[in-house]
Amino acid sequence: RDGSNATRDWDGYLAEFRFTKGIARYAGAYTPATTPFPVGSADPFWSSVSSLVQFKGANASTTFWDEVGRVWPASGNAQLTTTTPIVGTASGLFDGNGDYISTNDSNDFNFGAGDFHISARVNPTAWFPDDTYFPAILSQRNTIT
Repeated sequence: RDGSNATRDWDGYLAEFRFTKGIARYAGAYTPATTPFPVGSADPFWSSVSSLVQFKGANASTTFWDEVGRVWPASGNAQLTTTTPIVGTASGLFDGNGDYISTNDSNDFNFGAGDFHISARVNPTAWFPDDTYFPAILSQRNTIT
């Protein structure tokens, strides 16, 4: 959701998102992978991953968690769908009407002035009429001090 305009919610599917702190994952050309982001020892930068939400689970589930153990409660009617996965077996479904997931504040998300990387796999299903505005997928509501 764009915090300055409550009518600009994300409308579409989100397959996974990953926050990596302290490194820049890609320094050259980038070719998107067609498989889910790796977890644990399969990811050479796993020790720097702050969060990896892969939207796995049963159809219509409203339980979201990340691979590092953090819970992301759903608001609105955000839910999983297994009918339109982008990658893997499910995607998060957000209908653009007050749906979002959130988690507790953590210094894991305080990226500071160093390198960081945010990856997401998205499939928007609606655009705003003027096609010039893409709603925010990520936002910070509170600042960690």
